[in-house]
Amino acid sequence: MRTATLIAALSALVVLPCRAQTHHERVVHCNGDDPDEAISGCSALIQSLRETSINRSVARYNRGMAEVEKGLYNQAIADYTAAIALNPDYPEAYGNRGIAYGRIGLYDQAIADETRAIALNPTLDKAYGNRAYAYHLRGKDAQGLADAERAVMLAPRDVKNLETRAEIYEKVGRRGDAVADYRALLTLAPNKQSALDGLKRLGVNP
Repeated sequence: MRTATLIAALSALVVLPCRAQTHHERVVHCNGDDPDEAISGCSALIQSLRETSINRSVARYNRGMAEVEKGLYNQAIADYTAAIALNPDYPEAYGNRGIAYGRIGLYDQAIADETRAIALNPTLDKAYGNRAYAYHLRGKDAQGLADAERAVMLAPRDVKNLETRAEIYEKVGRRGDAVADYRALLTLAPNKQSALDGLKRLGVNP
């Protein structure tokens, strides 16, 4: 859906049911790519007394993603928290709340949320990648390395996961692995500036 994440959006969204045309339009907006329309549509669904708790949880989650895209991180955290209250076993909501915490520098909270997301869904590559990145930003690259490697194993062509592993390899002194990852990143995203910068720091050509 949206890509404004440390990490990107964590999974496909549950589709909210349509009952009437006006409701259908709200659902389409809430599940859409335009953040302003998503916030408007999701807000209407959240306020509706007709929606189930699961559907309101999904609407909160969707509105949180739109708010992250607009840089409204505190609002997003509130929506993800509400989504979790409505559906405590919602790994994507924990994962995306972790993203929002990371964006405002609350790395320990981000790590805790990604850990909960992984406990609920051990195959969620984004949660491993997000936790690795939070460790990286926290200056704990050695702790994040296993997560970065797991994320790439689960989703080898995910650009953000590969970028995170490359940066961690560089920080822990695994120069050859970092070079290989930066070059692999360029095959997936030609002219990716972070990869070009990484190779330059390491003194090698793309």
